[in-house]
Amino acid sequence: LLSCFNLNNEECFEKLLLLFQHLKKLIDENNAYILAQKRKIQNFIQNFIQEYNKTKVLISSEIVNQFITLFSEFENLLSCNFAKIEIAQVAPQLPKSPVTQVSVNIRSDNINSLNEREYKNFYQKLAFELLEEDENNLNIYALFTQAMWGKIRCLPECNNEKITKIRKPDADIIRILLSDKENDIEHIKCFMHELILNPFWIEGVQ
Repeated sequence: LLSCFNLNNEECFEKLLLLFQHLKKLIDENNAYILAQKRKIQNFIQNFIQEYNKTKVLISSEIVNQFITLFSEFENLLSCNFAKIEIAQVAPQLPKSPVTQVSVNIRSDNINSLNEREYKNFYQKLAFELLEEDENNLNIYALFTQAMWGKIRCLPECNNEKITKIRKPDADIIRILLSDKENDIEHIKCFMHELILNPFWIEGVQ
């Protein structure tokens, strides 16, 4: 959460919004593990609002309004009341996200000139757009694989036990992703995003 506010760009908040939406969906479906984590989710939202209201957040009003609507729904689900997000801090006329910027600039720039983050964002955005249209389109998974592995040129260093120094995704995120087996569009997006960020998370790849 703090890293999201430290980076302070729209893409990070869009991914966080996606996570909150996924948590709400699991609560709506009476997922046993998530229901047992209601207090943690409530604290997570409270911390988000507290950080938001003391930070000059660089995101569009559209994203902020989605957070506000979603947190209002969480109030009913969690039987609690949250502090209000101070909309006055929203920066006007910002681009939708860094991912969109990459897709525009790519027309004039060679793909290979993109840095690793831009490269991953570009292919992830294309994969997600196709996923919205038809989840059975095999091009989705080709683009996803390109986002995950396209900039990797060698395996990470490991010790004598073949263990690398690369950390796995957060344990709570892993539990959430592995607990939902329905493979709906939002769940697939969450899983893809984590694998793109963590291409050596073998359990997730399997």
